[in-house]
Amino acid sequence: MLPASDPQVAAEPIQDIIRASPPKKGAVPYSIRYDLPVSSLTKQNINGEPKVVFGVAAVVLNGEGRAVDTHAERVTLTRNELVIRRNPDAPLIFDQRLNFKKEDQYLYLALWDMASGRLELYRFLCKYPRSLSDRIVGSSTPG
Repeated sequence: MLPASDPQVAAEPIQDIIRASPPKKGAVPYSIRYDLPVSSLTKQNINGEPKVVFGVAAVVLNGEGRAVDTHAERVTLTRNELVIRRNPDAPLIFDQRLNFKKEDQYLYLALWDMASGRLELYRFLCKYPRSLSDRIVGSSTPG
């Protein structure tokens, strides 16, 4: 997880960006980078085109355990079959933008394959940088 202003967020190629609502007063936009092998998602043929359909969700909790920001999105991406035949574990990379305040303590992320129903859930304890140029360090624990 990086501040949205971090140069690495803009430097790496991505397939899609899931945008957050404009930040509220005192909040800073951050970018969650998902990087997973395209083979981990079930291929579907939609209107004759090979696609993957999955959902992503994020819930931000403050120190009192109250959900202060939630965002869920259904994502449909077209697969490049030629690339996948050459490299079945080709990365599928996309960003999800979220807004955080310093008092926000936990981040829950979910990613699910809508064709197979497989769900991955992750929990992060957020430790904020002293300045926006520092990266957030988070400890991840599955579901």
